[in-house]
Amino acid sequence: MKSNKLKILIASNGIFSSIHGGLERTTVNLVRYLSQQNNIECFTLFNKYVDNIDNVVNFCFIIENHIKLKEIILTNDIDVILFPGGPWYSIIAEEAVKDTKCKIICAYHSKPGHEILVLKSGLKKQIEIEKNVIKKLYKFSKLLFFPLYRYYKILNFRKQFQLGYDCSDAFVLLSDNFKNDFKKYYNLSDSKKITAIGNALSFDYFASKTDIDKKSKTILVAARLDESHKRISLIIKVWKRLFEKNQDWNLIVIGDGPDRDYYNNLIKKWNLTRIQLLGIQDPLVFYKDASIFLMTSAMEGWGMTLTESLQTGCVAIAMDTFVTLHEIIRNGETGFIIKDMDLRTYSEKVQYLIDNAEIRQKMALNAVKSSYQFKIDTVGKKWVDLFFYVNKDSDEK
Repeated sequence: MKSNKLKILIASNGIFSSIHGGLERTTVNLVRYLSQQNNIECFTLFNKYVDNIDNVVNFCFIIENHIKLKEIILTNDIDVILFPGGPWYSIIAEEAVKDTKCKIICAYHSKPGHEILVLKSGLKKQIEIEKNVIKKLYKFSKLLFFPLYRYYKILNFRKQFQLGYDCSDAFVLLSDNFKNDFKKYYNLSDSKKITAIGNALSFDYFASKTDIDKKSKTILVAARLDESHKRISLIIKVWKRLFEKNQDWNLIVIGDGPDRDYYNNLIKKWNLTRIQLLGIQDPLVFYKDASIFLMTSAMEGWGMTLTESLQTGCVAIAMDTFVTLHEIIRNGETGFIIKDMDLRTYSEKVQYLIDNAEIRQKMALNAVKSSYQFKIDTVGKKWVDLFFYVNKDSDEK
């Protein structure tokens, strides 16, 4: 007898982990939510698992061709397959769902054109770490003729996104504000398949007034240590301006990445104290303790660490580099939004929060209240509605 439950497969060649990046955490949270729904049966396919969720069937291999993927779809009677990491598997997926009822949804967790914005910095990083001389020279040639290489990559990415869009039954962006830019940047013929669903909160915890009153004099950064994207060097420069004046405050950085040594060298070079790079940690413990949260990203699709800071009553200061920031922070009420690269104003706002505990605590309470709009129950329902919407054509056949 056919099950009344909608069978969803969430697939990626990435890692299934709630302690890594924002995309990974939001994916785990979505799977956990789906696993608790009476009308959903959830399956996952990842290259590696850190988290394990009850009532979810896990498959573990790298998606290289359609054969194994089609086998999972047929054997488990999958209704909808979601690729949370973008359109990269769309060609394989199109072949895998052929002659099945299965629908395809792609989600993209960055701003349109993000892959081009980080192209040069990523290429420089590859050259720096490459040990093979021939490969290093090859990559250096790309940098030498970067305008041509960039043009080639733009065409390539546009082709991939066009294929991803054409093969999908729905394409999910993080914000309605991205829709027009997405259609224009990737030269899409239409945008009728595009919908927007923002990221849900990472934790079930919401700070109370008592929790906020108990917070320590700690400033927190939670980010991948990748200078081209997160620009942690700017935060270190801010701390250089502030650390001597604020002897009872500490700066803690959690997360890891390719530029950890670079940041450690800056700290040593400027003889900075009370700053720690702690690597990958369970973030909730640190959010609960910290009073101020800092972000200096060059770009973000959503900025999950900001919504995490809201719900934990950790007042955020961020640079105005991505449009969805204004959907998360109300400037002056739940945090501060600073003009990009304005380190002077940024430092002044940090000092303002340090000096004014009463205002800081009021903003923290405002932040917690505002975070309820991003609860998983609200965001998860949008996903469930989308799954059933794209599946309705199968039901009608």
